[in-house]
Amino acid sequence: MMSGLNIGVSEQARNAEARITFDKEFSDFSNPQSIKGRVIFASIRRVLRQFRLHKLYDEAFLLNEAYIRAIACFRRGLEIRNASAWLRGTIFRIVRELSREQQRTIPLEETFWDIHTIVSPDEDLQDELLRLSTAIQLLSLQDQELLQMKVVENLSWTEIREIWKTRGYGDCAEATLRKRKERALSQLRKIYYASE
Repeated sequence: MMSGLNIGVSEQARNAEARITFDKEFSDFSNPQSIKGRVIFASIRRVLRQFRLHKLYDEAFLLNEAYIRAIACFRRGLEIRNASAWLRGTIFRIVRELSREQQRTIPLEETFWDIHTIVSPDEDLQDELLRLSTAIQLLSLQDQELLQMKVVENLSWTEIREIWKTRGYGDCAEATLRKRKERALSQLRKIYYASE
């Protein structure tokens, strides 16, 4: 019985050690003045340009998102052996996900959400804002919150999932939340265009 406990403790110790090592390396990667940092920052900029997202996201955002995923790996008991390779691969996957998300939502976001950035809208735009506001209010409160978190606040799916749990909406998988967001956007389009 005691040996099973020792295995669990030694695994936890190894995991804690791996996390400390990763944190030290990550602090180098996230410092744009360090050699490792310059390499990673250049790599991130290259990937962002490749996917044409360099005007929307920066290196800090992607490093933060990658770090959140690293913490999730450690919590699941997974090991990150080569921090540099893991970081590059993870950042590439994050950018690819963002690109896919952008392609799915650009028409709606440009039509609806960017209206909020206009300082002095004319009457037509005021009508559009009123229609948009009305359409949003017809969505369920949860859908409104989900769109607010993802589209307006641009939170990561990991962050949204945590907030979702703390608000008592259940422990949904990130894929489930993504699908819910797509359905909410679709519903919003229908309501918006039906009010023309």
